[in-house]
Parts: sequence; structure tokens; C-alpha cells
Amino acid sequence: MARPLNLRNIDLNLLPILDALLIEECVTRASKRVHLSQSATSSALKRLRDTFDDPILVRHGQRMKPSPKARAIREDLREHLDSLASVIASMAPFDLAESGAEISLSAPEYVLNTMSKLVRGVLRNKARSVKLNVIKFSRNTVREQLDSGDVEFAIGAFGRLNSSFSRQPLYREELMVFMRADHPALKTAQQGRITIGDFTKYSHLVISEDDVLEDVWISKFLNIRGIQRNVDAVIPNLSISPMVLCSTDLICVGTKRSAEFLANNNELAILLPPPELGVEDYIVELVWSNHLNDDPMLTWVREEIIAAAKGI
Repeated sequence: MARPLNLRNIDLNLLPILDALLIEECVTRASKRVHLSQSATSSALKRLRDTFDDPILVRHGQRMKPSPKARAIREDLREHLDSLASVIASMAPFDLAESGAEISLSAPEYVLNTMSKLVRGVLRNKARSVKLNVIKFSRNTVREQLDSGDVEFAIGAFGRLNSSFSRQPLYREELMVFMRADHPALKTAQQGRITIGDFTKYSHLVISEDDVLEDVWISKFLNIRGIQRNVDAVIPNLSISPMVLCSTDLICVGTKRSAEFLANNNELAILLPPPELGVEDYIVELVWSNHLNDDPMLTWVREEIIAAAKGI
């Protein structure tokens, strides 16, 4: 009586050889397919016959043909071996350089000025085939974008997040006040800080997009201190602020890195905010959905973004 078969008493290394034998219907050709000697393949065929209590291949004249039992399992065996090969391939070390993947990142303008070149530089040097899509950041929709998979990562300053998201601090951001290079507030500045009198005296330029954390952040401290400011102009994005500032006495609150970037390319000056505001730095974070934690490609990208931010 034949013993019952289960995976524990079958040498699984024999299955690719069985597959080759059923495809080639010839021991010599099967041995070449699996890169074994003909004698090793013949020995494997003997073990297969003993294991399954079946001849596997039977001679018909000058040729070998699969037995009825072997013929019945041939297609299923091929399908399952292909599936197993796919599983094994998915667990192999990930080759990002050859992946041709697309990655979406949502970030506000003040972050893009700092991080975009770094991230693109990493991908260009280490993974040229990967395409980076930068999606417009909206404080109102970024969580939904991450949840739905519309974006893989978001960079910014976030408040409370539910347990379905992971977060990693990247760098600290400092708020500054910038204005045209010959602004009268520069004459009364004290130790590189705009005075509280000038901060409230001169009208403010405010960026209206909902991605502008610096304005939300400064408003928080203004409200805490009961300090009023005059908002005289509102523009849609930070990049056009130099054009407005250089022709007016308006002042604008922005991140230090954004202010320095704009000042280097335009005739602008930068001052620290008045000490009376008690403004604190805030943390810029990388955020992603927990369901992406085990994705090898995104894990690599995430680690590269974190490493790049250390140089900021």
C-alpha cells in the first residue's frame, strides 16, 4: 500500500525537475533545462517514480510519454511553480534602479524649495528609472490623498494624525520676516530682529494658499499674545512675493530657508521676528500611510528622503 503524500515527505527540489521532464518528455533535454547532468536527472526521475508510485514517463517506441497521472497534473504543476516563482521573486532584494516606478509626493511650496532638489538628486543618482510626481499640497485633502494612495508621501508640518499614518521628523523650520533691502524697518531693527512696533506698524503680505503653515503658525502666536497685524495684500504663492515686496513697504512672514532662497535671488532683507511674539520653531515631517510600511521600493525611498534631510 502506497504511503499517503504530503509536503513533509516530498523533496520539493524534485518538482522543477518533474516539470522539465513533462515539458521535454526526454531525460537528456530535461537535464539541460534544469542545468543538471543526465545521470542526476535520471536519478531524480527514479526518486519521483518512488515518491508518486507512478512511472511518470513511459516509453512509446523511440520516445518517452507522460503517464496518465503525470499528464493530468502537468498544467497544474506548471501554474503552481510559476506562482511560487513570483512569490520568491517578490521577496528578492529590490532593484529600484530597474523598477521604472512612479512615486507621488505632496508638499507645500516652502518645503519644495528645500527638499525637491534633494529628493530628485537622490533618484537621479541612484534610481534614474524612477519618476517623481509632485502633487499640490492641500491641508484639507492631504490625509485623504495618503489614505487613497493618490500620493505615497507627504512632507510638511502636521498636527494630530490618526493611527493609520506613520511620521518621521525631518528638520526644524524657523520663521523669519522679510522685506525689501532698503526697508525703513531695517534702521530700527535690534540685534537682527524687527521691533514689535514695526511688526505691527507695517502692513503684511500674506500667502493665501492653504499649504502655508508659516502664516498659520505666526497667527497662533499673534492670537496668544493678543497682537494685531494689518494684512494689506494677499497673493496665491510665495514665489511672487519678491515682486510685491520690492515695490512696497509690506513685510512678509516666511520660513528661514524660503526667505534666504528668495533673498539670494532678489533685493530682499531678512530679520528675526520680534521677541514679544515668543515664536517657536516647528518640525517638518515625512508622513505616509501604514499600509505602505512593508513595500520595499517605498521603504528605500523613505530612507533616502530621511537621509537627505539630515544634510539640511
